[in-house]
Amino acid sequence: MKLKDALRVTMAFSSACNTYWQAAAPWVLFKSDKQRCEQVVNIATQALNLLCAQLEPFMPSFSAKIYEQLNLERTELHAKLYEHIKDHPERIRNLIPAGHQIGTPAPIFKEITPEQAAGWKERFGGVKAGAE
Repeated sequence: MKLKDALRVTMAFSSACNTYWQAAAPWVLFKSDKQRCEQVVNIATQALNLLCAQLEPFMPSFSAKIYEQLNLERTELHAKLYEHIKDHPERIRNLIPAGHQIGTPAPIFKEITPEQAAGWKERFGGVKAGAE
């Protein structure tokens, strides 16, 4: 198994999704082009579903929270999602059916304060090689 490679590909996909979301700016499109806004939100939601399946082996509680917020039940398809779209990337547009109602959005991660980060760095950071 190539876990590092899998995680690297997953994080690259996550970054591409974020870049798409920021560049498409659906919050702006909502005011000027509702049809395009709906397309962007659909693609982003479908991509989030795929990202959720990719991250599940690494962050199962994260994926569970996303499935809940998307109001999706994890199915056998999620375990085989890559194979489902590998030769048919257009299928990503229809993983979640049109008209699907999502659940209640909520923050997934807690905010880390600078004080917490400094405390954890001191507690768990260790010593750099050659620095004594």
